[in-house]
Amino acid sequence: MTMEIIRVAGFDPGLRFSGYGIVTFNCETNEFSTEHCGVIKNKSSTVLKGLDAIMHMRDLIQEVSQAEQLKTVDATVVEVPAAIYNKKFSSGGLIPPSVVAGIALMSFAETEVIPVYPTVWNSRKKKEQTAKIVQGFLGESETWNYDYCPKAKSQMEHIIDAMGMALWYMRLQYLD
Repeated sequence: MTMEIIRVAGFDPGLRFSGYGIVTFNCETNEFSTEHCGVIKNKSSTVLKGLDAIMHMRDLIQEVSQAEQLKTVDATVVEVPAAIYNKKFSSGGLIPPSVVAGIALMSFAETEVIPVYPTVWNSRKKKEQTAKIVQGFLGESETWNYDYCPKAKSQMEHIIDAMGMALWYMRLQYLD
């Protein structure tokens, strides 16, 4: 008997930090697990600015996207900024993360890639609520399988968001 495993990757792009990871669901045992989690850290804004920072993050994203684990997922969910369409936000501050999101969408093109707005996958919940829900399904973030586990809470939020997106899509597409 063949055991079905569903694997969905999440990617939370940013100009300074980008989080990623894979949520796995074992259909036989009904268990979730995590793998290949991490955060990509761009060089300091005092070292790289503007297009140089974007190009360096592009190189880092492309390197991560080539990992064998990410090439074999069922789908990859990438967060794209919705606020760029909101008149209350400065588009100047949102353009770099939008470009990085576009780079991520293209970098993971070997799998099915799904762009998603933050308010869609997290239902407008606050960061703390989202983290609690994600860890309720996947276990405490300290127990996840990391490539790189950051110590800073602000960096960890990117990984939790990536895992939250993957979990949201998995439940929406495969489990509900």
